[in-house]
Amino acid sequence: MNYLKGWHRIKENKLKLLLLIIGQLLFFILIAFINVKYQLELAESANELIAPLQDANYNAESIKSGVPFLENIGKIYETYERIVSALKKLIAFQLAAFLTLGIALWTLAHHIVENKSFKQLTQSYADLLARAIIFILPLFIIIYILIQQAFEHAFAGTEQTIDTVYIAVGIFFIGMYFMIISLSQKKSNVIDMSEINKRHVSGFSPRNNNLISDHAQELTGFSKSVLDNTKHAFFLGIKKIHYTLSTIIVIAAFAALSGYGVYMLLEQSLWLLAPAIILLAVVVALGKIAMITIVENIDIVNDTNKL
Repeated sequence: MNYLKGWHRIKENKLKLLLLIIGQLLFFILIAFINVKYQLELAESANELIAPLQDANYNAESIKSGVPFLENIGKIYETYERIVSALKKLIAFQLAAFLTLGIALWTLAHHIVENKSFKQLTQSYADLLARAIIFILPLFIIIYILIQQAFEHAFAGTEQTIDTVYIAVGIFFIGMYFMIISLSQKKSNVIDMSEINKRHVSGFSPRNNNLISDHAQELTGFSKSVLDNTKHAFFLGIKKIHYTLSTIIVIAAFAALSGYGVYMLLEQSLWLLAPAIILLAVVVALGKIAMITIVENIDIVNDTNKL
């Protein structure tokens, strides 16, 4: 496998690499802002919810005599609604950040490895966004159902709550594993959009039906490309797990060490914290490039073995 290709591409695309690192820094800042804002709201609301529970009437005889278990239940319900709202916003805004800036960073990483021009960014972004949604949408639906079941088991007092949570966490990591592989793949060979665009410019007329047929062909080709990449991600994730999983684990380990360094320096001088955060952004950015390069090399070896 030619693992030096990624390094050569980095040397040839230093400006794109700089943009990738800066974008990764912005992504970290955005995620940190979202977490701090809504986790503080969650903590405040949780304290407002715990306080009346501590002062609740737990005397069975007193409850039987007519003294309520809780005073001002309406206020407690409002606090519960704020907790649910803050939790939804925490998840939704992080998801939105990933589907916008996060996918844009994956797109830029692909353009570094594949040495593409900036003009192709829009098509590449749409392709990667569709791949991510294919995994995220069913994944969140399944996890939402499992978490709902976990709450039901918790209120019922059964012992299945922890098992359900473990299943949800396991499904999340499995889904993320295959999504990372899908995002690391090159775009499948589909319709050459440059040729279609040329026909739009040179051959368009009100009576010309080529425009409609070209758009239909474009949509069909795009859908086929996304589905092919998704199916191939499952193939690589299972058949080549010794390459893909080990690569993800190594990249995650380096990122975790860098992240731990940031955590240890949070209360230190900004002059020490800033380089640690930049190092984390560099590690994650290079990790994307490494993952794309390795998946590309696995595909090259597979194609060679078929010959």
